[in-house]
Amino acid sequence: MYDCRGDELFPDANSFKPERFLHPDPDSKDSNLYHFIPFIYGPRKCLGYRLAGVEMRALLALLLRQFKFELDPSGPAVHKRHLRITMRPDPPLQLKVSLVNPL
Repeated sequence: MYDCRGDELFPDANSFKPERFLHPDPDSKDSNLYHFIPFIYGPRKCLGYRLAGVEMRALLALLLRQFKFELDPSGPAVHKRHLRITMRPDPPLQLKVSLVNPL
């Protein structure tokens, strides 16, 4: 079993030393993305992540069947990717939403 407080990941793991996270070396073979976000992957991964994925795909399918999404032509023409916790467009998207089959 994986132990996030083991000395194999961080020397003196039970001591409060936030400075160990200030400048991680991405080229180090000891560097691991999941040391910083342990609930996304590994034994502590969320138990409901598969159900959430199925629900998200089902909701997206329902939305795409009933609505038409278009970029607003009055908005900016170029969008760049902006990485925060999740990827998002910069500047934010401006969408026009309309019913596929209006009554």
